[in-house]
Amino acid sequence: EKVSDECVVHVRNLDVQVNQKELLDFCTKVVGATPSTVRMLGTRPKGSEVTGERAPKETVRAVVIFAAPDDATTFCVKASGSRLKGRTPTFGIKLEGKMLYPS
Repeated sequence: EKVSDECVVHVRNLDVQVNQKELLDFCTKVVGATPSTVRMLGTRPKGSEVTGERAPKETVRAVVIFAAPDDATTFCVKASGSRLKGRTPTFGIKLEGKMLYPS
């Protein structure tokens, strides 16, 4: 079933140690609304993207889907600047192909 873009939060720069349950707990704690789906998307950069001497630190990406657009926006605003396992992830909502970071 198609979920509207306003309900989908794209999480970038997650620490590699953060797992699905921890991200779910974090969402619930931050917003007080449990997302309907938390999907881990794997790590960046991929080996093929590493160039130069110093490989960038691996980060994990994820998608968090809420039932209502308001919950997604609230989550982005409240979660912004939060640290998870020593990293500060970014939380964005993609609308019409552009990534927005509500604050």
